[in-house]
Amino acid sequence: MRLRSARTLAVSACLALCLPVLAACGDDDGGSALKVGDIVPARQDNQFSSGKRSMVALPVGRLRIWTEKATDTASSDDTRQLEALKAPDGARLVPISWQYSDDFAAAQTFVNTDAQPVVDLVSDGETYRLPTPDTSDENGESFFVVVDGEAKKTTLKVTFDGVSQTVDLRTGRRQAGRAEPLYSLQANRLSGKDCDSDSWVDEPLTAIDYACEVTGPLVLPYANGAWAKEGHVFLAVGLSTELRTWGIADGSGGGALYVGTDARLKATIDDQKPVDTTKDVSKTCPDLRTGACLADAFFVFDVDADKIPDQLDVDETYRLQLRNSYGSGHPVNKMTKEVKGTVQMTVPQS
Repeated sequence: MRLRSARTLAVSACLALCLPVLAACGDDDGGSALKVGDIVPARQDNQFSSGKRSMVALPVGRLRIWTEKATDTASSDDTRQLEALKAPDGARLVPISWQYSDDFAAAQTFVNTDAQPVVDLVSDGETYRLPTPDTSDENGESFFVVVDGEAKKTTLKVTFDGVSQTVDLRTGRRQAGRAEPLYSLQANRLSGKDCDSDSWVDEPLTAIDYACEVTGPLVLPYANGAWAKEGHVFLAVGLSTELRTWGIADGSGGGALYVGTDARLKATIDDQKPVDTTKDVSKTCPDLRTGACLADAFFVFDVDADKIPDQLDVDETYRLQLRNSYGSGHPVNKMTKEVKGTVQMTVPQS
């Protein structure tokens, strides 16, 4: 397959000047100035939205695509510069509209990448590089691509960080490959629930005011700036904990009350450590407003795609400082304690 470098007239700042000049240099309809590989902007109102619809899911969002049949000409009402277009001899105009939407806001915590999609139009065996979709344009983009031949078979190839998906623009059929799990990902699936941590500390004469919430999990083919290896997926989960007080009675009517000064929050799955851990540095211990010890972390695990675990083992170590005591005892000023337990997760079904 031979790669043509498309001259992106559609997206460059000089387009407003270039296109009228091209039109003036040709015939009355302005078509003879076009060359194979040119990209010409259409109206900005998604004019091709009535055509064949398709969609490509990426780790950073969804690219919705509309395309109409290839044509020889476009009227002045169809172009950004109000200039009529005529394809060169032996060439055609392929109309495309696309719109990017950030549907995976919940997953962005785990994606951790600056990668951008690379988009190619493949028409009758020839490849034309298209501009990167503008993720900030809520109205989408529409343009004509000038291609060689009859454009009888047109495919959009979208590559993200080395993994490609294809969409047949005639039928809308998609081949997602390793990106397939993205299509079962829902925007609002990352919701929080209680860890059921009431029994995580079982020490005589001890009572703690502790709360734990688990968010997720999400099943992702891409996380921490990389695609999962073949046959694997990433299981991404968040934990949020809060220790308000740790109380210990001495058994003779006295006791002591401690507060946290440091928290080390860890999680494993089947004794396996996460491949990535991101801590929320905005959480403090102790919190200056409430005095509670707060800790948040997001974990990414590499797991077998055919046997996704549903239990998360949590291990949190606290450094405690004596706040006050009562009775005649002499409690220690500082101590280290541990909170351990297992969270039963509800793994999303693909």
